[in-house]
Amino acid sequence: FLLASILGVQPNRGAKGANSFKIPGAFSRLILTTNFDPFLQIALQAVNRLYFMSDTPHLEWDHEMFADETDAVHLVYVHGSIHRPFLAANEADIRAIKQKNARFLAPVLKRCGVIVIGYSGWDDAIVEALAASEKFEHGLYWVDVRPNPLEKDVFGLRVAEILSKKNAYYVQTKGAGHFMAQLFGRMVK
Repeated sequence: FLLASILGVQPNRGAKGANSFKIPGAFSRLILTTNFDPFLQIALQAVNRLYFMSDTPHLEWDHEMFADETDAVHLVYVHGSIHRPFLAANEADIRAIKQKNARFLAPVLKRCGVIVIGYSGWDDAIVEALAASEKFEHGLYWVDVRPNPLEKDVFGLRVAEILSKKNAYYVQTKGAGHFMAQLFGRMVK
């Protein structure tokens, strides 16, 4: 709900700002999630924020679906959603779509600032796309509760490699809700 609240008051394209937003530009119009549930959709509806979804990762993606040309929030269900019969819920399914989808995600993640919250970093299209980036021009912030992201078996095998890249940072927090509440407090009047 806190994420939806931030997205709900962010300024629209071409607007100088929004009355309740502390920064001049939008926070995000692209959300990648490995969750299957509709909770963010419900929260976006509660704050009257227009969104659209891409939840068919087993089908062919194209570059146009990631063009940032609308004020609507784009929810990308990287492993599918409960609205479709295909759910990438096991290693074989995730491996089958990983390379194909990482090819489209990598340039998108390269041109955006990235915040990763509460994600284990298992070997999927998101991790593959992040690992393909030489550096993060607009920053990568990996947020989690664990004190040491480099400790053995804390995250997936490639997370240490990703966090060693230029402009990649690990942010320890008390929890995703706590982090989002702080972010909300800094961005929304």
